[in-house]
Amino acid sequence: MAALDQSPQIVCVVVRENVGDKVQVRGRVVSPEAGQGIYSLHVVRSGPAGSSNIKMGGPVTFDANTETYVGLANFNVDPNADYKTEFSVTVNYRTYNCSLPNGESK
Repeated sequence: MAALDQSPQIVCVVVRENVGDKVQVRGRVVSPEAGQGIYSLHVVRSGPAGSSNIKMGGPVTFDANTETYVGLANFNVDPNADYKTEFSVTVNYRTYNCSLPNGESK
């Protein structure tokens, strides 16, 4: 059977980095083939100073074997904050559910 209708194997993760006095959360997508799709990123931050609920999404175009970053949520650094994330990418009607590289949500 020909593989003409199969989606490329997408690798996607949530990236969380401390940059100065900010925490940045965004999505990263890598595919062996160039393509396009739709992403959805939802971040909920809860801590002693309150909570934030950010949802974003839209079209994404990516080159083959190149890291493509989508979305960006910035928060003030709070060592007691908890971050819950949901990130997905849909390509050719197939949805890839993504997570932090080590599976953590904080």
